[in-house]
Parts: sequence; structure tokens; C-alpha cells
Amino acid sequence: ADAFKKLADKFGPDKALASLRSDPTLPSQTVAEWIQHYIDHLTGLKKSTLYDYRSYLKNDIGPALGDLPLHSLTREDIAQWVNAMAENGSSGKTIANKHGLLSAALTAAVPTHIPFNPAAGQKLPETVRQEMVALTPQDFARLLEAVPEYWRPLVEFLVASGARWGEATALRPSDVNRAEGTVRITRAWKRTYEGGGIGYEIGVPKTKRSIRTVDVDKSTLDKLEYAGEFLFLNRAGRPVRGNGFHDRVWKP
Repeated sequence: ADAFKKLADKFGPDKALASLRSDPTLPSQTVAEWIQHYIDHLTGLKKSTLYDYRSYLKNDIGPALGDLPLHSLTREDIAQWVNAMAENGSSGKTIANKHGLLSAALTAAVPTHIPFNPAAGQKLPETVRQEMVALTPQDFARLLEAVPEYWRPLVEFLVASGARWGEATALRPSDVNRAEGTVRITRAWKRTYEGGGIGYEIGVPKTKRSIRTVDVDKSTLDKLEYAGEFLFLNRAGRPVRGNGFHDRVWKP
């Protein structure tokens, strides 16, 4: 009775009644319980990916659909959820990522728990991405002038090399060939999630193709420090973190 009342309060009496099959006993497995089971049994994924999946379930799928019995989830329920995310300003890519987890979990439930996947083939909102605009020399001059002197070599290197943040801040002095004006990119910082906290570890770049050698003007390379473990360090002598740099340097 309590379970039925919860469904009726959240989804309305018609939806609650539709959740009942031929008997008055609500099934014990909900959408949230099944997706949690699905995530817990995934293998071969990065820790950051698993963290994202659990966040999608906790913050997005769970509050909207999680209490529904798995067998009663309909295409209409999913469409309403997708439309609500779009109305709240979520990008097409973000919606696709969250819908993708839901659809994959539902596919895994077929045919043991449900006869078909109600999320399969569903059309999702699209977001038109803004055209990428390169910095002009004037833009770069303004940017460099606004950045504190300590951080200018890092900002200049990012612009000159085109390296991703995690790649640039994972560089070691040995990766640089100053005589030839080249930098070898073979690693990047990755987020880790241990014990409920966020940490960082060195891993491979975003894709295999990201392992590369880039040309960087020698005048830029001559401004860097080569005495530390990493090419770029914060004022405390530790690796530079994106959140700290963003809050203390980039945002101001």
C-alpha cells in the first residue's frame, strides 16, 4: 500500500494502477534498482565513466523515473523525462549521454525482465554547436596581458601547442626537445574517484591518436622551467589543477 501510494503521489493514480499486473502486488524491482544493478556489473570502464553513470542515476534518472516498476516504464515516460531535461537547458550531448545509459540498461533487461526496450530508437534533441573561433594575435595579446606573470608561460604554451589542459599539465621536462622545437605528448591527467573523493592520476591521452609530437616555437619553450618533476607547477610546487587555475586565474 505504501509503495502504491508513493507511485500515485508521484506519477498519478492512472500510472500507479497501470503498474499493477493481474495481481495487486507491486513488483519489487524498480527502474533505479535495475540500473544500479546494471552499473555495478559493468566491466572494463574507466573510474570516471562509472562515476558519471552513478551521477546520472542519482541526479537525473532516479528522481524522474527511478521509483517506477521496471516493467511499467513506457516510451512516453522517457519522452517526458527527455523533454524536461531539454527545457531545463541541458545540451543535446548531455541528454544523449544520460539517455544512452538508460537505454543500455534497458537493453540488458530484455527479455528476462521486460519484453522490449522502450528507449530504443528514440529521437533526441540536438544542440547546434557554435563554430570554433581561433584567437587572433590581438586576442592573444589581450589574454596574456590579463594573466598574472607567473602563469603566462603556461597560457602561451597552451595557445602555441594546441594541447589539451590535461595533456599540457602532465608534461615532464624530458618530453621537450628544445633544440628541435618539439614536444612529445604521451600522457594526461585523469580524474579518479576513491572513497567518495575526487583525485587525479596519470593516464593515456583522450584517444590513441592523441599521442603525438607537436611543434612549438623555441621562444615559447625557452620561457618554461625545466627543474621540476612536471613542466608546469603551481606556486606551491605541485601539479597544476584545472579547478584551482580556473577559479584563481582564468575566471578573474
